[in-house]
Amino acid sequence: MLRLLTLWLLSGTSFALAPQVMQTTLEQTSRDLDLGLQGPGFYRVDVGNGEFRYTRDSRFEANERGELVTAAGFKVTPSPSLGGKSLRISVAADGIVEVLPEGATRTSRRGQLLLVSFPHPEALGTLDGKLFWETEASGAATFFAPSLQSTIIRQGFLEVTSERDAAKTGSVTITLPMEAHSRGTEIELGEIAQVVGVHDALVQTVQELELGYAPAPGYSRVFHADRILAALSAKLPLVEARFAGQRAVRVYPAIAQVGGAEIEAAARERLLTEYAGKEMSFELREPVLAVDIPEGSKSHEMRARIATEPNASGFLSVPVDLVVDGARYQTVWTNWAVTVFATRPVLSRRVRAGEVLNASMFARRRVEVKAGETHGLSVDVLSGAVALHDILPGQLVTALDVRRPVVIQLGEAIFLRVRKGSIEARVAAVALEAGAVGDRIRVRTDDGAQELVATINSRDVCTIDLTN
Repeated sequence: MLRLLTLWLLSGTSFALAPQVMQTTLEQTSRDLDLGLQGPGFYRVDVGNGEFRYTRDSRFEANERGELVTAAGFKVTPSPSLGGKSLRISVAADGIVEVLPEGATRTSRRGQLLLVSFPHPEALGTLDGKLFWETEASGAATFFAPSLQSTIIRQGFLEVTSERDAAKTGSVTITLPMEAHSRGTEIELGEIAQVVGVHDALVQTVQELELGYAPAPGYSRVFHADRILAALSAKLPLVEARFAGQRAVRVYPAIAQVGGAEIEAAARERLLTEYAGKEMSFELREPVLAVDIPEGSKSHEMRARIATEPNASGFLSVPVDLVVDGARYQTVWTNWAVTVFATRPVLSRRVRAGEVLNASMFARRRVEVKAGETHGLSVDVLSGAVALHDILPGQLVTALDVRRPVVIQLGEAIFLRVRKGSIEARVAAVALEAGAVGDRIRVRTDDGAQELVATINSRDVCTIDLTN
């Protein structure tokens, strides 16, 4: 095969390679001179001028001289003479031919059909997929007699090709241009070359032959005929390929440009969807540049991803995957400044050191949540607390700003309120720790059966919420 391809590359002429000969489906026709082959091998036919061709197309006829010939009139050689008009012609599996002449009561033996084999039948030359010729690469023809150990002749049968097999066997002509453009991330033969054949199913199958990755924008790839032939032979060994046109084709990608604004919009939409209903704002830190991608068979997609949720203001990277024909081609990272807000109680006026806080001193306002910042305490927890220093209006009040009075002492009797949804129960308990409103302390039920952790609500009440 390699020698044959080399000769073509040097000469610039076209050629075809025969398919490897394998058993195909035989269909019964009940016609005496349909002589299908079950197994490898060929019939030899005389095409005139001392030249011979080889075929498996075994729909034969008898000419006026009693010779076995193809539908095109080429004589099968060697073959026995069928004589004149016959009532019946019988061909056995081993090629023995017997004829019952008209008017006779007994058959007469006329000889034996012989077949031909080659060391490398896949390297035979062909133009139409039916008649083949010997090449240097195929090796010389060798005659053999049909037998059960090799190949047998099935009288009244012909090789047929199913619709499925039609897409995997036969001959095509592949014409390579000098240049071609591909779409998507993978190259199929039909994108870069013209494929012509008799069977539409076969042509489509060959057109869909995958040749590998498409070049990136700004680059190209060169596909030589031998490389295409190797890929075709590996995938479709029964397909013969004839090449025409150029000896190689340079492939460039068809390019689509994705604008920076389009990528930014995809990331922003993902942010707004992911954090819908949350108090956040987003600002792009740096412009997003346009990106060249291969043009696919359909419009590209953009899929933005978010891995973490910010709990405070800071920076967030949002990757946007550029998807071509269902496969991720490239990821563009967009960088955002995120501002997180929360509605919290802040002082509505200035509080001086030593002043006792109460609910009237606070107003709920929308404030920025900064990274590393200590969260302010709730109004319930701060009521009755004493300011340790002057606190300016608009500030959150933290545990470092106040001294909260202890409302429950160690060993005090308390009420433990247990809540689950709309159901609430109260039991007597004993505090095992001292604490202020809002603190979590250990308590034990009066019967001593359980020791629990509860939140202090007031001077003698602690709560356990089992709702979540």
